[in-house]
Amino acid sequence: LRPRPHPLSVTLPPTDTTDCPPATGSVSLTVNKATPVINWTAPAAITYGTALSSTQLDATASFNNSPVAGSFAYNPTSGTVLSAGTQKLSVTFTPTDTADYTTATGSVSLTVNTAPLKVTAHNATRAYDTANPSFTGTVTGAVNGDKFTESFATTATTTSNAGTYPITPSVNGTNLSDYTVATTNGALTVTKAGS
Repeated sequence: LRPRPHPLSVTLPPTDTTDCPPATGSVSLTVNKATPVINWTAPAAITYGTALSSTQLDATASFNNSPVAGSFAYNPTSGTVLSAGTQKLSVTFTPTDTADYTTATGSVSLTVNTAPLKVTAHNATRAYDTANPSFTGTVTGAVNGDKFTESFATTATTTSNAGTYPITPSVNGTNLSDYTVATTNGALTVTKAGS
């Protein structure tokens, strides 16, 4: 039956038709619209910087194990880059046949792993009893247009003896929590004065 009120009636013919007339009765049966089932397996983990696509947004709808045609509206939408962590994906399904089916919703969780970010300090050299030079380095692995600024530290002072001292890099910038940062020290070589 299609979704709407349906009259149902019955007539009971009596066994004794001489003494009893036929009995009749009726009721109204309301048939509600069917609600499709959203079928959506939690997608495999992705790395920060990966935009959502049909690989993750691939829900289907069915009723009584038969596919139901319609459209899917996802939140977040395709092309969105999510922050690292456990994120919720949701969908609203609108059936093509709105006379027989209701809209339906569903959700899954998606794990977004941090992206690797490598910060490397370049080596430098100076003579004893001179100021440290301006240190430089490189940052590799930034995605999604994120910008980073390196800074550097060393234990060497102007009067530090000739020798080798570590140059320790660090980084600041947007969305740093979406990255796993690996640093590589450089080396500051202090040479003897006049050498």
